[in-house]
Amino acid sequence: MWIEITQPAVQRVDVSPDLRRSLPGALNLTPLGDASAPWLALSRCPLLRPAVFVDVVSRWEANGCPFQPGIAWRQDAWIEAFPQFRDELSELPAELDRPLVDQVIGDLDETTDGVTLAFVVSMAWGYGKVGYGPDRVQKTLSAPAVSGSLIQVTKIVRRDGASAGYRALASKWRVRGLGPAFGTKFLYFQSRSSPRPLILDRLIGKWFQEKVKISLTTGAWKPGSYDLYLKTMNEWSQGVGVDPETLEMIIFMDEADAAGGQWAT
Repeated sequence: MWIEITQPAVQRVDVSPDLRRSLPGALNLTPLGDASAPWLALSRCPLLRPAVFVDVVSRWEANGCPFQPGIAWRQDAWIEAFPQFRDELSELPAELDRPLVDQVIGDLDETTDGVTLAFVVSMAWGYGKVGYGPDRVQKTLSAPAVSGSLIQVTKIVRRDGASAGYRALASKWRVRGLGPAFGTKFLYFQSRSSPRPLILDRLIGKWFQEKVKISLTTGAWKPGSYDLYLKTMNEWSQGVGVDPETLEMIIFMDEADAAGGQWAT
């Protein structure tokens, strides 16, 4: 889809050289002004500031800028799977949403109990009503040295940011049974840096593939793919007037509504 722009009001968005090299297709990127700050002339680009980004944010704004709704979760099953956290899990409401999980995890420290509870709560939010969630997370946490890995990853993502946190989970501090779709949820809630680590799951990947024609790897740990995702979101969020975290939420809700299922609004 082309964006028609009449002269002289040519809209331009700053694009880093790395992102330009990663974009699909033969995009016509025209340097304007200072050569050290390349610009993408939107009137010559079929994909980006892409109309799809503008469209999805515009529809979200027209709908009153809704926040992602809470998700029901199998509270009793999670308590049964993690009785050591009975008190903490019992205090949570019947539906979990991002601000609540943020608040709960934000108060936890970098101890074995703290990171383990943070992991459990973020996974409970991620799995929602899925029946096998508690059992799968229980098996993940039963592996040797998992709590140590989660502590190290938490320290790294809080100190060095999203890309470093992702790489830690993808390599030295890998947690068996934890893929990027749920691993990035843990990173997201464990960090307060700006920009925050962004969640990259199947729905986000599908939206990017279908709407922007960028293939992002969501089923395996691929740091380069995650870096491209962060770079794209951080740079193009500026062009649509929302922060990257909000843009990720908007894209997720858009794809969830199209796909149906428990996350549809």
